[in-house]
Amino acid sequence: MRSENTFGVRFAIRLNKNKRKDYSVFARISCNNSAERELTIKGSFQMEDWDDGKGWPNLTTKELKEFATYLEKVKSKLTAIFQDLELKEGVLTAENIKNCYLCIGPDIQKVTMLQLCKIAYDKFKTEIKKGSIKNYGATNDYVERYCQWKYAAGDIPLRHLNFNFIDGLYTYIL
Repeated sequence: MRSENTFGVRFAIRLNKNKRKDYSVFARISCNNSAERELTIKGSFQMEDWDDGKGWPNLTTKELKEFATYLEKVKSKLTAIFQDLELKEGVLTAENIKNCYLCIGPDIQKVTMLQLCKIAYDKFKTEIKKGSIKNYGATNDYVERYCQWKYAAGDIPLRHLNFNFIDGLYTYIL
């Protein structure tokens, strides 16, 4: 089975704005045409120790070889996070992969249509009038019944929504 998702990690260096004029190493994460995100891997790196064409340290000393091994581990961990999110049907963006790597933000799990409907209903039930909230409830019921009828799991991940879902729901409601 071929994946529809794209993912990549590249390493680059950037000049620091300190008096030493050294460089920092960054991991650039790209995923599914979302905005690239960067992670700082190491500060205080010298330009002569870096091969810009390969995006990799020059393997001239023992320390640089160890650093290259560390970069491989970082890339492997980012790839594992991507694959885990893909399997759990989480939201695949460079930002989410970065947040998982840094262990910040909420645990990114499967976001589904029915969960989103419930969140919207709970948010708006105190903000809008009784007649409108009744319509929200009716729409939630239609979406829930359609998902249970159409999908074996009884729900659909948001990232799988497409025109066919909307058209099918429209037809079901009619």
